[in-house]
Amino acid sequence: MHLNHLHLQHFRNYRDDQLFPGKGLNIVLGDNAQGKSNLLEAIAYLSFGRSPRGVNDIHVLAWEAPFFIIEAEIQENSGNLSFHLIYEREKGKKLLVNGVPQSRLHDGVGIMQAVWFAPEHLALVKGPPLGRRNFLDLHISQLNPRFRSLVQQYRQLLMQRNHLLRQARSSVAVSYQLDVWDEQLVEVGSRLLSSRLETVQVMKVVAAEAHRKYSGGEEQLEVSYVSTIGADEKEKDVKFIKSLFASRLAESRRQDINQGVTLVGPHRDDLHLKINGRESRLYSSQGQQRTIALSLKVAEMELIRRKTGEYPLLLLDDVLSELDLHRREQLLKDITDTVQCFVSASTREGIPLAALKQAEIINVRQGKLS
Repeated sequence: MHLNHLHLQHFRNYRDDQLFPGKGLNIVLGDNAQGKSNLLEAIAYLSFGRSPRGVNDIHVLAWEAPFFIIEAEIQENSGNLSFHLIYEREKGKKLLVNGVPQSRLHDGVGIMQAVWFAPEHLALVKGPPLGRRNFLDLHISQLNPRFRSLVQQYRQLLMQRNHLLRQARSSVAVSYQLDVWDEQLVEVGSRLLSSRLETVQVMKVVAAEAHRKYSGGEEQLEVSYVSTIGADEKEKDVKFIKSLFASRLAESRRQDINQGVTLVGPHRDDLHLKINGRESRLYSSQGQQRTIALSLKVAEMELIRRKTGEYPLLLLDDVLSELDLHRREQLLKDITDTVQCFVSASTREGIPLAALKQAEIINVRQGKLS
């Protein structure tokens, strides 16, 4: 998969500009606050259907502009695809693929795949479980756009159940309503959890292989999904998970009512990461944390290739400087001739010479590309 053309209007600090990138390595150079990261964010936006930074659409709209537009042409093995995404202050956003309006935005999500790796991903190891759950969910949503709707539905059901839990402290009648919400939460949550378990079962093998290579064979990465209802990757059957989830919710109800929150379910799960048998969150060095994050992102890229038959775009947003020279060289060597990659950096320093010789250099200054 390759991005042949990108056109931006009123996106962040890009008033009206376009890009015809190279098919291999593209290095985006510029001082801070000139628009390097904004360019990569725009590409990721088409893949995710929203900003990968988690901000609202209004916040990526240029100051006082009534709309922003992202247009792109993508080359796949099966042919070319055109994307036209527009966001308007008063009307929201809509997406056209090959000129055909998508009735729901998530119908277009995942047609163009990208893996985005930014400095905030270095917190995947030592950060809170929410970041690791979001990492998994965003990856699954790219391969199965309807999964995002499942996540949103689960969150809505969870909010409603938590609201009832707080009411149930003073009303026995309300507590009986929980049976209805528990049934719905189990139905949606079990499908969500099954997808996560299936993904981790494959991802952990690929991530371990990548980590072994990037650590020079000295470290063994173990990735495991820790479920608060006791499910594991060996048993992904939705019916089994439903039974398990329903049982755990029933056991936890009294405690849930006392605390006013749902204490078990996919929203409380975590992704555990170990190096040579030791919990990475507690014992890994900064260098090890970076290698783990890199390995997870490489695994994400490989899983997309296995599912779609094509490598996704790779967006390295100001992270090369966070890796040591060995890992930088190994990563760029691995993707040469196979992946279209966009690397943002403030200077050429730290970028391996071999990579610079092969790369297309894109300069950014005050939202202008050259």
